[in-house]
Amino acid sequence: MSKTLVIAEKPSVAQDIVRALTPTAGKFEKHDDHFESDTFVVTSAVGHLVEIQAPEELTSSAANGALPTCRSSRPTST
Repeated sequence: MSKTLVIAEKPSVAQDIVRALTPTAGKFEKHDDHFESDTFVVTSAVGHLVEIQAPEELTSSAANGALPTCRSSRPTST
């Protein structure tokens, strides 16, 4: 079964998201660093996820809309 990963900007927002999802997604189990239901994993970030960069600092491919992708540094279990 696949799950939807939700990354909130901080822990308090993750809790708010869990409260909002609970009526439709069902009960969430609280873990040390995330909440999990049958269909969602809700976690939060620490620090900035995105930074603004001047257009002249972008590579030509990024300037043309081909933005780089990132990979998770922490694997999730299903």
